[in-house]
Amino acid sequence: MLFNFDRFPGLSGEDFDAFSERKWSSNRFNLERMKTRARLEAFGRELSGALGAELDGLVFRTTLDHPHIFNLNQVQEMWVYLDRPEEERAELARVVDRDLPLKEKVEDPVPQHQAMLVGLSVDQEGASIFLRLHANALLDRRNLAARLADPMEEAPWAALAGRLSPSFGFELNGTRIGPAEAARKPGEIRAGLENLAGWFRIERRLTREEAGDGRHVVELAASELPALLGIWRFAAWTRGNDRLKLARSLKEERKQKARKLSGFESGDTVTVTGGLLSGKTGTVVDVDLKGRVRVQLGRVNIEMDPKVLRKG
Repeated sequence: MLFNFDRFPGLSGEDFDAFSERKWSSNRFNLERMKTRARLEAFGRELSGALGAELDGLVFRTTLDHPHIFNLNQVQEMWVYLDRPEEERAELARVVDRDLPLKEKVEDPVPQHQAMLVGLSVDQEGASIFLRLHANALLDRRNLAARLADPMEEAPWAALAGRLSPSFGFELNGTRIGPAEAARKPGEIRAGLENLAGWFRIERRLTREEAGDGRHVVELAASELPALLGIWRFAAWTRGNDRLKLARSLKEERKQKARKLSGFESGDTVTVTGGLLSGKTGTVVDVDLKGRVRVQLGRVNIEMDPKVLRKG
């Protein structure tokens, strides 16, 4: 590795200057940004150690340090952010890809725009401890809006927003309010999410001077991120936080694909063509997610490989 830091040293003037506008689209400055990325990776490692079980399976990742289609060929800023485990991330991406209009997918292929994320960003002016939700993060945006539409969720939302320090600001469609006001206005936030253009952000900005003290930034993030993670867990779609009742439809979708692959449906009459039960006839009870067929043979209910079954 070209750059490596055992501990997060803080961010220096060269880190911020790596994101000046004249450098956004140029590969000539990749080396500068690689160094910043290594610093952010060290931050993620330190914070992982500080937060421990609080992360509950979430992992730190960093955004790209060079112009690419996945940052619209401009490195305006860089993030180190918490992301879902791989399997859950892939499932969310698949659903967003299915539901996002083609125009948005072509014009904005940035993966960080498709999920609600929590982390630390650095740009030319300074740094931010953030929770960010882009309009294209359809699943997380709809899930949060669904929760905020429920009157029973007003008190939990108020408690979570109230945990944030007054240094944080909520920004929605160009309007910025403090945590106390956000706690009182779940209905307005829900309406804004339903008509979101751009970003919903909860951020605490750090000046260049503040962000230059590595120990201070790690300690500050360790104290502030748990509150942001509380909001993330309230808002973000997961199998355990599914206000859209999507998990059931996803499971049924996978079962439908498995049925097509197996060639059998519940209720089909089948004949066993191989093995000890060859020649026996029975009825298909179910097809599981892996395409295995459960067959009722007399009083016996048994799971079988579709390769040894024939309809009729």
